[in-house]
Amino acid sequence: MKKIPKSSWLAVTLAATTPWAHLTAQNSEAADEEEIFELSPFTVSSEGDDGYRANSTTAGSRLNTQLKDVAASVTVLTDAFMDDLGATDLDGALSMVAGVDTDLTNDTQNISSPGGGGYIGGDFNDPNARENSVRVRGLGRATKSANYLKVRGPVDRYNMERTEFLRGPNSLLFGLGRPAGVVNYTTKKAHLRRDINKIDFVLDNFGTRRLQVDFSRTLIEDKLAARFAGVINDQRFMAETARNLDRKAYLTFKYKPFKNTVLDAYIENTTLDARKPNYRVPQDNVSDWLEGWNNAGEQLAALKSSDPDTYGDMSLEEFRERNFLHDASWPYESQGRPRPTGDYVFDERLKTDADGNPLEFEGQWIRHMDGRERALTGYYSGDATYSGGDWSIPYSPGGEGYTTLYGNITTTGRQPTNGRGGAVQPRTRLRFARSSHPFDNRDGQAFADPQVLDEGIFPFMDQELGTLPGNYRDIKSKKLGFNFEQKVNDDFYLSASYLKEDYERHQNFGPLAQTQAISIDVNRYLPGAIQNPGLFFGAPYVKDLVTLDSNGEIATRTDLPGGGTIRPTLDQAVTQAQMIVDHINAGGSLERRKQGGNTAIIPQAELQEIAANNTLFLEQVANREPNPNFLRPFFHGRHISGHEQYESESALIQANYDFDFRDRSDRLGFLGLHRLTGFGSVSKDSTLGWRASDVATYNEDLARTGENDQHSANRWFWPIFYIGDPVALGDTSLNITGLPENTRPHLDNRIGHYYYTNENSDRGEWLINEEGLEIEEGIIGRTLSFDGLEQEGYGASLQSFFWNNRIVSTIGWREDTVASIMYERLPDETPAWDKISDGDERSDWDTANPITTLEQTKALTTGSVVFHATPWLRFFYNESENFDLTSPATDGFGRNIDSQGGETTEYGVGLTLFENKLDLKFNIYETAQVNQRAGSLVWARMKNFEDTVRRMLQTLDGRFTNGDPTPYNIEDWTRVTGIDAEGNLLTDSPGYRVPELDDDGNQIIDFNGNPQWTFEDEEISWRPETNVNTTQDSVSKGWELSGTWNPTRNLRIRGSVSRLENAISNVHEETLEYVAKRGEYWNQFFDAGYHTNGHNDATVYWAEPDSPAADELPVWDTEVDGELPYNNYRVETMGAIPQPDRLLTARFWNTVGDDILNALAIQGISSHGISEYNARVVANYSFRDGFMKGFSFGTNLRWESGKGLGYDVVEVADEELPFNFPNTDVNGDGLIDETEFLAVRRDVENPIEGDSHVTGGLMVNYKGKLHGDKIDWRIQLNVDNVFKQGDDLRIIRFNSDGSPVFALNRPTTFKLTNSFRF
Repeated sequence: MKKIPKSSWLAVTLAATTPWAHLTAQNSEAADEEEIFELSPFTVSSEGDDGYRANSTTAGSRLNTQLKDVAASVTVLTDAFMDDLGATDLDGALSMVAGVDTDLTNDTQNISSPGGGGYIGGDFNDPNARENSVRVRGLGRATKSANYLKVRGPVDRYNMERTEFLRGPNSLLFGLGRPAGVVNYTTKKAHLRRDINKIDFVLDNFGTRRLQVDFSRTLIEDKLAARFAGVINDQRFMAETARNLDRKAYLTFKYKPFKNTVLDAYIENTTLDARKPNYRVPQDNVSDWLEGWNNAGEQLAALKSSDPDTYGDMSLEEFRERNFLHDASWPYESQGRPRPTGDYVFDERLKTDADGNPLEFEGQWIRHMDGRERALTGYYSGDATYSGGDWSIPYSPGGEGYTTLYGNITTTGRQPTNGRGGAVQPRTRLRFARSSHPFDNRDGQAFADPQVLDEGIFPFMDQELGTLPGNYRDIKSKKLGFNFEQKVNDDFYLSASYLKEDYERHQNFGPLAQTQAISIDVNRYLPGAIQNPGLFFGAPYVKDLVTLDSNGEIATRTDLPGGGTIRPTLDQAVTQAQMIVDHINAGGSLERRKQGGNTAIIPQAELQEIAANNTLFLEQVANREPNPNFLRPFFHGRHISGHEQYESESALIQANYDFDFRDRSDRLGFLGLHRLTGFGSVSKDSTLGWRASDVATYNEDLARTGENDQHSANRWFWPIFYIGDPVALGDTSLNITGLPENTRPHLDNRIGHYYYTNENSDRGEWLINEEGLEIEEGIIGRTLSFDGLEQEGYGASLQSFFWNNRIVSTIGWREDTVASIMYERLPDETPAWDKISDGDERSDWDTANPITTLEQTKALTTGSVVFHATPWLRFFYNESENFDLTSPATDGFGRNIDSQGGETTEYGVGLTLFENKLDLKFNIYETAQVNQRAGSLVWARMKNFEDTVRRMLQTLDGRFTNGDPTPYNIEDWTRVTGIDAEGNLLTDSPGYRVPELDDDGNQIIDFNGNPQWTFEDEEISWRPETNVNTTQDSVSKGWELSGTWNPTRNLRIRGSVSRLENAISNVHEETLEYVAKRGEYWNQFFDAGYHTNGHNDATVYWAEPDSPAADELPVWDTEVDGELPYNNYRVETMGAIPQPDRLLTARFWNTVGDDILNALAIQGISSHGISEYNARVVANYSFRDGFMKGFSFGTNLRWESGKGLGYDVVEVADEELPFNFPNTDVNGDGLIDETEFLAVRRDVENPIEGDSHVTGGLMVNYKGKLHGDKIDWRIQLNVDNVFKQGDDLRIIRFNSDGSPVFALNRPTTFKLTNSFRF
């Protein structure tokens, strides 16, 4: 599956070098004229760097300190190091640093499992949703800063003077920062005594073009200078539609008004337009389906042999039809979902019986469409052979150019209502179906869904669904900063820095990760193909065909085939309709079934209308338009977007005083040099953020969903794109004919609407509205927020050099006060349902009156010591901490959650050998990230479960107030309000019933004389705080051996070997505490077996007379047996008896319990993709004389032991469940059945690891002079990913059975750089 590069790098090389064929090779390492300027202690220069080795840093203590005197783990990315790697950003360089993972070295895309499925990715956490992602020591991402002031926007090497990387927290640098570490870069400065002219061109074999310029000019010698740097980077990728267009401009001035005063100021502007790839292959809903479809004859033959009574007369065509195809035009199943036929039985992968044998389940080959079944859709095709022919115009059963529904959901976004005259007609849905496989959306906590691994199904080497037009990541960033330095005297320096940043990000994912799949349209007919299904009149309304005698009494009775069912199939409906027409035309009559088991003869006046309607119904069925895209491959999915407007200002003031006893006293000289630094910082930032989906704007007639706030999931728009020819029997691959030009053809484009309504008939009808709907991006209301942080901090540090600099100690203290700010919306008279985008501007918010929601003060310390035992041997010790308050948070009890923080301890030894040519550092560390936010979704679902309990009590209360002796009523409802210092649960009993009033304001009295009551749900519901959250900790420990070696002038080497162990702990402790406390209240309902409708284990069920349930249950006839006793109920069908999945225990598991246990399943595991052992090396050899003079050759290699890519899962026994969790065996049959939740955890003692592997690249460059030695020229070819894991695909995860999950390998890339300096 290897691909030929899209353009020839050799041709690029020749084209770039031909104009300079007359060059003379020369050594170009002559140093530029050096500026005469004394550096302050807050500034470090790269002038002393030697190859990959730097001599000094400010990353350890904010002061310019030699690296050998720094105990913290600091790495300086020198120019030579970055140049040899061909790095234009931080990811490429940091990927070769010990303890670091970037998106180049690791794939951290999650397997998500909503509804049991296992899709890959999470949109906002995917690689294409971030820049410069650096994971440090298996923990989170590092803080990114420019001149030690935090920045948000994307960074690029084009304006970096120097980059330093600190692993682990350090409160001297940032009290408020990410625990993983700090990546700080110093921005370029203008030069007061020399000019700079530099131009770089970069090209690669995928079509990337990058132009980078850097010009510095002295305007007034030794007084004023200006420097401009800019880059235009049009990066291309293996995926043909992927791109990353980055444009940056940077302008800086240096002003030196006095000898000891320097002012640097800069502005930077960035725009980014990107569709970067995730190197993800789509989900495969085709291959298994094709195999099953083609081999259906074998399965049918086996079934005929084992069960001839059922299958003996079944044709292969009928067998394929019932298992592999679907008719979406007729409402049959109550949920509209294709059901298993029982023809295919498979072993469970996780569930076993008491003896450990796999349980069996009935598999199916078709499945209802993923996502919101109530959504709107449009069927798009770029091939007019089948439908449409214009990617911008949808097809629907109503005709070209109409949007439609996935099914017959009403305009309110609800199911069709019950039939008039009682609950005879069930609510029924239609749903679009797709190809599937037996394990689709199953066991997502342990298995990813199948992936496309054959380009015969989808050309994943050239195309990625997430990079198609319609996906985008747009960023705008503006920075304004300055730095002031003042030398007061030889020992006293002052510094002040300021940075203002405005950052804006808009990103859209379409299709979102959950639905990036290739499927087959298995629908012979689409929803709406039968325009008026309400014309049908048969079961369940018609009980029997009858004839009447002269007295109007029943003379003969004929059973209606299928008349006992409340949901006839289409074949049954056609048979019934024809029989009824024939019977009426022959003078017969009909017996109507009524609620309560009663019947009545249909009046003669209605019979002819019934016959006419059934006749028209039969015509519509016979004339249905087949689905023109039947058996065509497609992808689908709604769009979700994220938006952020971020503004920040920060300032830092520093003062340093050096006191050297050696200059003051000979006798006290042994006390050495002491550098006292004081600093103060302030910062303020605010973020307006929201997420959105493409929705139909509110329309009273066509798409209304009530007065919901801004956005309704019932109005989501899910386009379907057909991309190939129909499959035929025998096919094992697809013929892809083309992909859409844009995945959002619907946006801001009014589309006619073909919609369903049952306002005029019980079964409803499909109508056309030419005016249609406007599809816009609608804010998801709960995601809209405007908040900020205000920080003030101050501190001091003392760096001391004792005993002729043999002992270097650093101690520091700082205190930060951080306030979290929230803003409220200004009053808005716009109706809630009409607020599609209100709130997306800062002017919509009351910024004049912010609300401080949480203020916290933290005191932090740092301490380190370096002991130089000999000139070549040193020992060191370091410990530090910091905290990161990104947003305020509370738990379910309303208690504030401590800020996320970091702690690190490290110690080790350093060696400097061979006349300073070799420098080695070995350190042992332990770094912890505590109180890491684990998510708030579980609390939203906890609220849903509490609401379920409350609604059950409200149901019981209705019976209680009508005189039933219910053991519980609404007065037994309590809600959690907090927890006291002793750990006791605090609850209240909110207001209960309120009178239900008629139009005159009087309480309603029912026909039995019982007053009627209602409830104010908002007043009595449990409402957790809006900022509720949960936490977890992560601890990493290990060692790192790193070093640089310049054995000769020609050779430079930088390498590292490291070991890392990581474990996640203390997961969801807040949630477990809530269940443990609250479970004592829930257990009274669990133990009694209560269902959501108020029935319980003591409930007795009887059958209605002459009802289908009479075959299963004893009959209770109120005319004979009298009124039912308390807690006894009559049912017409067995389906009316609440199933085990309606038990409160089942609702607990389905609502919140499974989320908690899925979260707990990661307890003790390591962060994904960690290799216990790593080795990395970068090397360069330069020829300085002879015929190869000017040439250099280099390599970069990474060796990793097997990455931790998965875990087996083991079942959690009921006795091992957290305290007060109900048993998972809800129905008590001793097995975990289809509807029950299997509690599992990761087997942390036995991780599944990948193979060890080597990755890396090669480099060759040439340096010379051009045009009479006036131009320094460097041409360099970097071949990245020459060595890689696997071929086109690499393993990124393992399922729990050890089967692999794949992603695309980053391809081998030939990158050519031409640099000119003059």
